[in-house]
Amino acid sequence: MSICKKNVVILMLLICLVITGCSTNKAEKEYEVTKEHSMLLCKNNTNTVAFNFDKNNNVVGIYYESVFDLNDYYTESELSALKIYKHMLLDIISERIVDCNNAKYSCNSSYNNYQIINKVYVDNYNDAQMNELDEFYGVNYDILKQDMYYKNVNCEEIKKDNKYVIDENKMIININGTTYTSVEDMNYDLNKPEYYKKYTLTEFDGKKATIEFKEDGKCEINLKEFDSEYWNRSYCDKEQHKNMIKTAYLGGNCSYTIASDYSFNITYDGKYEHGTYCESYTDKSAAETNSVVNIPNYLIKIEFDDKYSNFTYSNGSWRYNKISGIVEYKYQ
Repeated sequence: MSICKKNVVILMLLICLVITGCSTNKAEKEYEVTKEHSMLLCKNNTNTVAFNFDKNNNVVGIYYESVFDLNDYYTESELSALKIYKHMLLDIISERIVDCNNAKYSCNSSYNNYQIINKVYVDNYNDAQMNELDEFYGVNYDILKQDMYYKNVNCEEIKKDNKYVIDENKMIININGTTYTSVEDMNYDLNKPEYYKKYTLTEFDGKKATIEFKEDGKCEINLKEFDSEYWNRSYCDKEQHKNMIKTAYLGGNCSYTIASDYSFNITYDGKYEHGTYCESYTDKSAAETNSVVNIPNYLIKIEFDDKYSNFTYSNGSWRYNKISGIVEYKYQ
């Protein structure tokens, strides 16, 4: 081979190596160009971001999780104060937690044990913009990874994981073992007056009458445990059908007004039905209907203790007739 031809062959080999990589190297370079990336997971101390990519390796889905740990921002004495001054804790939660129930994008948020965790998932530019994630949406994998490197954020490529995709919106707020599913429910329950609960009005022979105080001056009295039905040991006819004694509490309207900080006036017009009937023909009963509260204007006056944990009666008392099983409120 002449020197000239040899130089031409060497030149062609050099061109092949430089431009295409030739044979195996060419295939490797084509793979690097066409490789589809699955998911990129990036973390720092308080935030987690996971990116989903389309076939062109551009971001089409972003999972973002942020953690606000009260232990990192408040001292032990301040945290102890939050247990006493609960309105301060409610303000912090209300301000920091994302209202996922009313969010237009996919979202989960929670509070438990001094930690507020917000998680969102966006799959379009508008939702990304609403969550200040628009700088990442549509960005190519290589550019994104380089950007995270410059921001000193650790990232790793992972397989697709549903853990980093949210498909339903929910809120879970756990305070001292009680769970709320919205900020409104939390604020209502924890800001409601201390007497918004159920109390025992009276108790005889293991049976209880209760009252529950509610908003707008409404209350509910329940005497149904004192409903009774029994045989009085007599018969109503020659066939010895039994005479039965029946008592039934029919309910009524219950309302209350606050006379002072701990003095309440309760109005209850509930009635009970009591009488005898023959078990063979129950429609011929000799029942009478009477008021539960035998005081003018159906008034029950109570005095709470300073913690609204219990109360006493100031204008009468509950009476129980063991023979008939009737419970009534009467003058002292």
